[in-house]
Amino acid sequence: MESSSPVRTGLRSQATGPESSSTMSVQTTETPLERQLKHLNSQMSQLVTNLDTLNKNVDTMCTQYRSIEELGVIHASLFMAGVKVYEHNLDDNGGNNETNDDD
Repeated sequence: MESSSPVRTGLRSQATGPESSSTMSVQTTETPLERQLKHLNSQMSQLVTNLDTLNKNVDTMCTQYRSIEELGVIHASLFMAGVKVYEHNLDDNGGNNETNDDD
């Protein structure tokens, strides 16, 4: 049994030897066009990933824009209501009526 183990190991090493050299020959026989196409393919894959990320970011930005717009409307409404209350309190207390001249 000891002799069968080295034989198998020897066969494996011989089997992997030609495979690795054939793999190297495939890599060395690859044309520049094939290399460029593989590189282009990987770049396109990265571009698709980046565009997907951009699309998600634009969707998030649109949602945030709508929320900020609503917040601005609420802020302006509160400001106008505050001015009306302040003017009304000035009129009731006999304050200066210069603010009502514009109405």
